[in-house]
Formats: sequence, C-alpha cells, structure tokens
Amino acid sequence: MEVDRFEYGRLTLEGSNVTFDALTSARQDLSFHTLEHKCVEHLGISELTPDIMRTLRLLGKGGYTNAAAILADKNDFPGIDCVRFGDTEDVILDREAATNISAIEQV
Repeated sequence: MEVDRFEYGRLTLEGSNVTFDALTSARQDLSFHTLEHKCVEHLGISELTPDIMRTLRLLGKGGYTNAAAILADKNDFPGIDCVRFGDTEDVILDREAATNISAIEQV
C-alpha cells in the first residue's frame, strides 16, 4: 500500500510510540512570556520554572519539545491548523490557521 510522506511520518511515529509534540524541537532558543503570563494568572505560580516546564512535558532530556515550540512566543512552524471535527475526521466544522505565533494567542 502506498502512503504519502505525511502519512509515512505519522505511521513511523505511531510505531515508535512517540507523538510529534513529544519530539525534541529543532529550535531551542525559545521564549515563553505569553505562556508564563497565562500560568501566573490562572495557576497562581510566581514564575514558569524548568520543573514546571518538565511537568507540562514542554521540556525533556533533549531540551524543549515540539509542544513547547508550538506554545513559544514565536515559532518556525509554517502554520498551525486548529480544526474542530464533526462526528468523524472527514467532517470539518471549523478551521483556523496561524503562523509564527504562540498557539495561546490564537485562543
């Protein structure tokens, strides 16, 4: 069975029991002012520490994860598509895209 490049990558990660967001980000010079502000405001913490980043699985053994990069103030992803599906993934109820900004700013 033939699969496209995207599907091949997804299947490879699935077979390794790893998700894209858990992979180490290629970019490690990230800032998290927006995330820290939201965490201080809603969680009552005084600052966003490396321990909190590890708890949130934004920081791993190899550095920041792709999940962290998505939440960073600026990122290099060509775009983040947020999709709300219907009863199946074939039914898209709503879709928004943003580039180079924190996913937090999209909410």
